[in-house]
Amino acid sequence: MEAELEAVASTSYEGSVDAQGRWDGHGRVSFKSGATYDGMWRAGRMHGHGKFVFPDGISYEGEFQDNQLTGTGVYTWPSGAQYEGTVVRGRREGRGRLSFTKSAAVYEGDWRDGLRHGQGVLYNNVQRTSYYRGQWVDDTKHGAGVMRYDNGDVYDGQWEADKKRGLGTMRWESSRQQYAGEWDNNVPNGAGLHVWFSEQEAGIPTHAQLLMHNRYYGHFKNGRRHGYGVLYYATGARYEGYWHGDLKHGQGCYVFENGEVWAGAFAHDRPVLAPGEAFAPTSTGVQLQIDDLVEEEENPAASRRAIGNLLLCYNTELRMLYDKYCKRPSHQLPPKMPRLSFSVLAAQVWELANDCRLLSPALTLAGLDGLCATSRLQPERLRQFRQQETPKAMDYLTPEQVRFWQHLASEHAPGGGHSPVADLTFRAFAELLVRAAAARFAHLPSLERRLHQALTLHILHLVNKAKATLPSPPAPTPVLPPHIAVEAAVAALDSVRPRLAEIFLAAAGAEPPPTKEQQQAAAAAPEARGGAAAAAGGPPDPVHGVTAPARALAAALEEAAAAGGRLSYPLSFKGALLQLLWNYVSRNAYGPVQRMTMEPAGGDASEGAGFRTAAESLGAEDEQELLFVMDQQLSWAEFVDGVWRIATDWAGDVADAASHAAVPLSERLGAVLGLEPEPEPEPPAPSGQGRAKSAKGAAGGAFLGKALSRKGAGLGGGEEGEEGAGEGARGGGNGGAALQGVGSGEQPEGAAAAGGDAASYL
Repeated sequence: MEAELEAVASTSYEGSVDAQGRWDGHGRVSFKSGATYDGMWRAGRMHGHGKFVFPDGISYEGEFQDNQLTGTGVYTWPSGAQYEGTVVRGRREGRGRLSFTKSAAVYEGDWRDGLRHGQGVLYNNVQRTSYYRGQWVDDTKHGAGVMRYDNGDVYDGQWEADKKRGLGTMRWESSRQQYAGEWDNNVPNGAGLHVWFSEQEAGIPTHAQLLMHNRYYGHFKNGRRHGYGVLYYATGARYEGYWHGDLKHGQGCYVFENGEVWAGAFAHDRPVLAPGEAFAPTSTGVQLQIDDLVEEEENPAASRRAIGNLLLCYNTELRMLYDKYCKRPSHQLPPKMPRLSFSVLAAQVWELANDCRLLSPALTLAGLDGLCATSRLQPERLRQFRQQETPKAMDYLTPEQVRFWQHLASEHAPGGGHSPVADLTFRAFAELLVRAAAARFAHLPSLERRLHQALTLHILHLVNKAKATLPSPPAPTPVLPPHIAVEAAVAALDSVRPRLAEIFLAAAGAEPPPTKEQQQAAAAAPEARGGAAAAAGGPPDPVHGVTAPARALAAALEEAAAAGGRLSYPLSFKGALLQLLWNYVSRNAYGPVQRMTMEPAGGDASEGAGFRTAAESLGAEDEQELLFVMDQQLSWAEFVDGVWRIATDWAGDVADAASHAAVPLSERLGAVLGLEPEPEPEPPAPSGQGRAKSAKGAAGGAFLGKALSRKGAGLGGGEEGEEGAGEGARGGGNGGAALQGVGSGEQPEGAAAAGGDAASYL
């Protein structure tokens, strides 16, 4: 369209002029070309607000500068299409909105030289449920963007010249499939992860119900599996090797569900078998990689057979247990985490270990994670095959393909050695139970007896009490109070997670956690849309790769609580240490601490039993045990569990229930971690109501302090606390001298001024 109008001759003018006879002010003019202008003039030029109608019927109404269409205005076409936004020299430039009448399409965003350029969103329907939101270059989708289709399918990733190219994630809702990885020419090309989701995904079914929940991680060409890749079956089997046109073709390894491996050539999706050879496992039992365990036995071959027979004997119960804990919620899992499979996760194994009281000084959660990683190692035959096929030089590969090979090398410990999202097949789960039993009952003479003891005394009663050895272990002390939902716990932890991570990583001597800006940048990076990120469950979290000594964590918690100053009673080093080491101290089935947790406080069953009772009854031997394990390395899960136990007192008296309910979860955690409460704007209220609200808040804070004092065995309440807290302090002081001078240094002033025997505590 023509922007310069100075040379166009007019046929008539109606309006005001200046002293020199030039059009000035408001006026209306008709041009010989058939165009008209009605608006403001200055010194003979269109300047200000006006309306220009072109001969072809297109009109512009808005700002003019020196005869040029520049500023904010509205273009209207005879068809009804309309542009509203900024214009420079007659062209759309800057921010603007383009809509149509014969189409529901609407574009809102940046323009340059009359073309869509920059950030913008193109809506394709009236409901605005179908759209493209992202970057544009010269009127084409180019850069990062999200495309949502009419049928619900979504693509989130990179574009180039209106085509999917680069790293991106596509979710097909109708067919329940998802692909994350490299794209080219609108189809998968390169390395990526393709998942077929089960139709019963929402209900988290058992493995017997799973008909389709497979995933493929490997290379693609023109939308088909081509090159090296791994197909993970819902049953726990896998094929790793070469593909051609979506078919297994070339050398590969097939790992059956029980762990046996068939290696050889495949052609057109079928194995090439020798005469008389069968493509099936040779036994019904699981194949365990426990050479390191049985080599210590008197007869390794007989020990291996005995272990296999024992697992086969309880195969039904173990599969029931596996399916049961695949559905077990855990506050250690990320909220709304997409599950690539329905294998049991490490966090659910932690819940199992707690539920069956399998944890002990010989088997901590951190130690269990190491056994989990060992159990997830692939068979030696498969590892040798992969080592032969791994490219020796990766300089010619794309970064995403390099991440694919790195993932295969570290898939036994994805996201760090203590990641809660590491999954275990049934074979790996069975091997983990054997390794856990070997560590837990190392005092027994044979591996078979250790496994039998673990199964019958601790595990089987969860699914079949008839096959368990009575009496079953006492119910464990839950990490979360019974009245707190897992969803609420996850939300409360998320609200204080940055502070938790800061304390944990500092105590571990690791780099500080990423800032919020760094996390947002990582989430927006193209790598976050690739198959490597999807296979690892998202960006790696540094807290899952390290451990920290209990001594340093207890000192950090004591310092944080004292700095915050929101607890009625100071949090002592001993109290923090006890709760952090609870999975260690209280899990010995033959120790005095575990027996104390089984007995009601004061011999009265109405009082209930819990960690509070044990804390207030610690003797000299128990305190000596704390002294010896102060340098125990704790994982992130153990640290979070300890903080939960400090912040919640679900075994409180009935009289405290109202005050307990008045303190939100995030408020309790924030008080322990020394965080300032979030300011809440309140409307003006009468003074009486204001005092009542303050009194209620004080009651909640006082209850929190009281709970901590009772749990920590005299954490500084002394004579100033209520009668029960004072008795707890005096009762716990008998063995406090065992920890005198050990730990975080000098005691805080609040603790020193508390009075009573609590002053002898750290």
